[in-house]
Amino acid sequence: MTANFNIKEIVLKNRLVAVIRLDDLAHFQPLATTLLEGGVKILEFTLTNLESLKAVQALRQSMPIFDTGEAIIGIGSVRSLDHTRQAIDAGAQFLVSPILQLEMVAECQKRGIASVCGAYSPTEIATAAAAGADFVKVFPADTLGPAYFKGVLAAMPELRLIPTGGVTLENLTLYFKAGCVAVGVGGALINPKMIALRDWDSLRQLALQYAELANKP
Repeated sequence: MTANFNIKEIVLKNRLVAVIRLDDLAHFQPLATTLLEGGVKILEFTLTNLESLKAVQALRQSMPIFDTGEAIIGIGSVRSLDHTRQAIDAGAQFLVSPILQLEMVAECQKRGIASVCGAYSPTEIATAAAAGADFVKVFPADTLGPAYFKGVLAAMPELRLIPTGGVTLENLTLYFKAGCVAVGVGGALINPKMIALRDWDSLRQLALQYAELANKP
């Protein structure tokens, strides 16, 4: 269960979601610790690796920071109602889908869990928001670019959009200038080589760079 704090406010405050999509999650504990030390307070483990369920469950049990509101942990790549229920039962505080997954949104509302529903076109984005998604993940963002988000938000400024896919240190601020409320960053931050080498110092420094940019006004 989620403690008594507002997940949506934490997302809006921190504005940076680390998307952890790895084939090997053997080092999930030091990885999570390093990201948190680097100022990255929103962690999303994806179901492209089903071991993410065990990783999130273990981190919820071992790291009190997720119970204080200082940081939150969720599960992404949710593509079915079964995925949704497994992720919630594992202790995820928010769920993310890469597609328009309205069953996930409905179940999250029922269970009191924040939802980030995937979408691509303006119609899908509006549909996800109308269904009650707390945020809309627009994916893959790199095929669209910041100008796309500026255009969508000009017509529908109430939307809370989170571009994901191809977000880097070089373009991150452009998405914020376009009006996005947060960004999801995957391989550009969760560097598989650093993790395989257990180069936690380099990963921490990289995390600090992303967190600093995300926290700029």
